[in-house]
Amino acid sequence: MAKEKVNQNIIINSYEFTHQDKDGVTGKRGYSIVEGSLKITKEAPEAQVRWAPKVAIPAYIPFKIKHPVFRNTTYILEDLRIKKDTKKTTLLEYLLVSRRIVK
Repeated sequence: MAKEKVNQNIIINSYEFTHQDKDGVTGKRGYSIVEGSLKITKEAPEAQVRWAPKVAIPAYIPFKIKHPVFRNTTYILEDLRIKKDTKKTTLLEYLLVSRRIVK
């Protein structure tokens, strides 16, 4: 995936923030599973996100988290790779494709 500012947020588990710099962070963007690196940066934050069990964070944009423990740390999610691309299908579409009636 090219290094570009992505408007759509990546949903990751908040547990990932308990580690300092971490590679192999897995998240979801739309129907795709993506993997990237969560890094601590000295850059000024461009966004602020709300703390929850699942956190929606921007890709390639420095951000801070609204949480007492993490509020003084700026993170960046980078080096994103699509790990798995899934698309919702209906049962009929699944059966037609699995029986090779349609492609």
